[in-house]
Amino acid sequence: MFKLPKLSFHPKLAAAVDLIFGLACFWSLGIVWVWWALLIWFVVRLLFWALLVKLVYFPVRVERLHHWLALALFNFGMILFLIFMEWRPAFLLAEVLFVICPAISFWMLPTKDLDLSFWYKPYRRWIFLLATMGLAGVSSGLIAIYEFQLNSFSKWWLIIFGSIFSTAVAYWWWLEYGMEKNRRLWTWVVAWLLLMIEFFWMIFILPLGYLSSGILIIWLWYIGWLLVRYHLTSEGIVWKKHFLFLGINFFALLFFLIFFVRWQ
Repeated sequence: MFKLPKLSFHPKLAAAVDLIFGLACFWSLGIVWVWWALLIWFVVRLLFWALLVKLVYFPVRVERLHHWLALALFNFGMILFLIFMEWRPAFLLAEVLFVICPAISFWMLPTKDLDLSFWYKPYRRWIFLLATMGLAGVSSGLIAIYEFQLNSFSKWWLIIFGSIFSTAVAYWWWLEYGMEKNRRLWTWVVAWLLLMIEFFWMIFILPLGYLSSGILIIWLWYIGWLLVRYHLTSEGIVWKKHFLFLGINFFALLFFLIFFVRWQ
């Protein structure tokens, strides 16, 4: 009895296939006008990625499920970006990212187990970037839903959902970067959830647009996530190493709030 050969896509081939499919998805998104068709579109893209992740070659250390989850989060966030985006330059940028970022995630996959020492860290950073951009889109979408009054729910339901969602993503990526599941980590998870509830509440009452609010949320979320990650390591936070990073982000944030944010 003959067995069919096991298919295994080269990561570069998978990137090219995903780029073509991404262009098709972007074109078809323009003709979707009802919520149930958008839901079908969303599921189809996720199923395609599930098939591609299943077929493409993954080194032993790289988790297929985590790659797919990052793509799913990115897809969800970018859809919300594209639905609510009104600023044309930002919309065009979102269009480009929507198509090429998932393809780059496959392109950056290590092609051999021996390449892990050199390629795994850049690949992991890119997958983290996909998840972060998706979280930014979700945050902006929640604020847009509240500002446009698209549902009758209290804003606290949106705040709680956004806080739990952002905490879950933070917990996932702390584990991805080697944090141990212990009482110390869970203490920070609970503290992070409480911090996110207050932070989302503050963002909801500030006179900011939903795009600026989403960028501000994810900017501060990343800085906080990074500091907690280093705090949970055996070395702790070496402030001398992070002083320049924090200083640059502080002045960049002030510049963003003064010159780019339209206060309502």
